[in-house]
Amino acid sequence: MPELNITSCDWNAYITLLRQQDALWARHRDNISLSSYLRCLEDARAVLSLPSWDELSHREATILLGLGMQYGPHGLLGSLRGAGIVKATFMQDIPEYRHIRIRIRDAILAAREAETIMDFIRCAQTAVDTIVRLPRFSMATATRLLTLARPDRAVSINGASKAGLARLTGRTQYWISEPRNYGMLLRWVYAQRWYQSPVPADAGEASLWQARAALLDVLAYDNSSPLTQA
Repeated sequence: MPELNITSCDWNAYITLLRQQDALWARHRDNISLSSYLRCLEDARAVLSLPSWDELSHREATILLGLGMQYGPHGLLGSLRGAGIVKATFMQDIPEYRHIRIRIRDAILAAREAETIMDFIRCAQTAVDTIVRLPRFSMATATRLLTLARPDRAVSINGASKAGLARLTGRTQYWISEPRNYGMLLRWVYAQRWYQSPVPADAGEASLWQARAALLDVLAYDNSSPLTQA
């Protein structure tokens, strides 16, 4: 991905960058596209809407954690297939793991239901802080789940995106990876002209606008990383 000055982009420029990357993937990759990002988010919405995360099916856990291509392109936005304890927590129904799932789900759903931007920032930072304090849980887990829940407001930070996010935002990878900085990263996103643009009249663009924060991953994604291959 060439150097981008995303801080100068309005919505039209932002959507152009997304479509340029989509066209590049169409020539060189078979399983990544803007539509696959939207499918990943749509499928996750159904899992996030379940009344509980007790007894998740293999398909539901795979979608939520981005464990592979078996049910679609769910490895985008940060696959957790290498996070053994996270997979065990969501795929084994024992009391200890059930308690952890409840804590995580409560934090994620509080952010999903936040009405104002300031409320979302507060709830998202609380969710990150809650999740990264769990043994062997990371920013990748916290921010993937937040992004699946609120693609209009959250950004995924993972091994294949943090270098790109650092380049786009003018920060260091260390800063991007520091949990306490997540709220400040969101404030940066919300200050951008492309983010503040009103919802487009075109239905296709409107679907991208509804996921405009999550779709920063399209511009930050490192194709060469083995960590989040879709």
